[in-house]
Amino acid sequence: MNKILFISAFILIAAIIYPVQPGLAQTFTPGEIVRCKGFGEEIEVKVINQDASGVQVLLKDWQDGTFKTGGSSRYYSPSELTRVTPNAVGGGATGGGGVATQQAYTQAQGQGQGTAPAADLGGTGPLSKQQILDYLTANVGTDGPHPQKDAISAKVVEAIKKRGVNYKASWKDSYSKAGGNTAVGYAVQDNYGPPVQQPWLFGAWELQFTNVSGFFASRDSVAKLGFVSIEPGHTYIWKIHQDDPATAWIEGKWREATSEEMKYQGGAGIVLLDGEQHLDWIVHKDQTSTLPGDWINVADIDSRQMKRGGVRQH
Repeated sequence: MNKILFISAFILIAAIIYPVQPGLAQTFTPGEIVRCKGFGEEIEVKVINQDASGVQVLLKDWQDGTFKTGGSSRYYSPSELTRVTPNAVGGGATGGGGVATQQAYTQAQGQGQGTAPAADLGGTGPLSKQQILDYLTANVGTDGPHPQKDAISAKVVEAIKKRGVNYKASWKDSYSKAGGNTAVGYAVQDNYGPPVQQPWLFGAWELQFTNVSGFFASRDSVAKLGFVSIEPGHTYIWKIHQDDPATAWIEGKWREATSEEMKYQGGAGIVLLDGEQHLDWIVHKDQTSTLPGDWINVADIDSRQMKRGGVRQH
């Protein structure tokens, strides 16, 4: 009788100290991505296994934010874990649903490791902001150090130069949290709208002088100059000042600008050889202008400190 009382008392004490929690019935699948509280905020972890001690999870590497084999791990109670996208795919939040849910999450996020991105830069026409952010997030996904940050950002910049963007750059835009570097923002600023082809640059352009540090000649011009007429046969005529006689005009040659010379600018560009002050000048469309008409940027190709803005003459 005493033995029975002792066992009953032990069970009662155990029930008080270790109450049964509904969360213990929840099971997780190895490889599943779940959320929990850690380091003062909600974090994502990957399930390693589940046993009598709880759920062992793999933590993301603190340097690049990815899951690494053999990385730091710890145990959590099942009740401390929540699924990333519960009930997103059949099976719900318990039982076998974890596998399907994890597959959906992996496809949507690429796990931030740059190995199987769910987003891409395919398609035609100018890129949208969301497409750029989705691609950066899928391939980098952190504003901290990442081994692919510069390489992925370079791919985004090249895609922007090739296709343009369908939105005007704003000082509020940020690409760093998604994993982009500063070059992405510069490329967005310089490539609003589809890139132009070389014939777009042909014709006569009324030139204006600007002394602003950032090149916004179309908005900050301070003095009218002459004109430059760009001809299809790789020749140009440049009237430097408004009152220059025809005998002072420059008749010269031009060549195509290289991608490196265009920097963050996409589309066609040309270089006027031996122009004003016997310097070479690069010419390309001004994608920043908000004024009516077609505008070009003209700058000395070496320092880019002497700048001219041009509006198409009709």
